[in-house]
Amino acid sequence: MFIASDMPAILEHTRRIAFLEPGWLARVDATGFVTRNMMGKTNH
Repeated sequence: MFIASDMPAILEHTRRIAFLEPGWLARVDATGFVTRNMMGKTNH
């Protein structure tokens, strides 16, 4: 898994990209990632 602030930085390594909407955070671990907003609502 790669994390970058802009898409061109990782295009050489992957084509699977997830974008975060403003106000959303991502928790990343060895199994993947979970996104949630500032109120704790998850985005599945």
